[in-house]
Amino acid sequence: MELYILRHAIAVERSGWEESDDTRPLSAYGIAKMRQNATGLTRILPRIDTILTSPYLRARQTAEIVCKIYGFKIADKVVETEHLTPDRPLDDIFIDLNEYWSSRVMVVGHQPHLGDLVSYLTSNGEVRNVPLKKGGIACVEIEREDPKGTGLLHWLLTPKQLRQLAGQE
Repeated sequence: MELYILRHAIAVERSGWEESDDTRPLSAYGIAKMRQNATGLTRILPRIDTILTSPYLRARQTAEIVCKIYGFKIADKVVETEHLTPDRPLDDIFIDLNEYWSSRVMVVGHQPHLGDLVSYLTSNGEVRNVPLKKGGIACVEIEREDPKGTGLLHWLLTPKQLRQLAGQE
């Protein structure tokens, strides 16, 4: 499986947010940049079958932006899962991935959780916190039988690189 690991876009600052962190939304700037990022993504990734997202608002909004740019119906593509919240063990995501194994799956979540997931898949956790910028994405090929440490990192793109692909930077 090629797994696409996308960090949520730029959210409003924590310091200015008085409610629960899981309700912190994307900023207007983050929304605009993520639209450009997703446009660039369509140039190298023509199809996504399922988008698994953290239930945190900023991750959900990021997944919805990707859906809209691809022309998908959100209800048909986006699936929220508690397994992508920042405090969950990395193994938990495979509970969800097993259901979609023959698909092109994107996961949307948070740092350092997603950077640790890339590390877990490609180096058995030997390297910690692979850097994923807000709105950045990695593509890791994994095996179903033993994904830990056997993944192959195909690419990791920054938001700027995605916008360049879209002709926006």
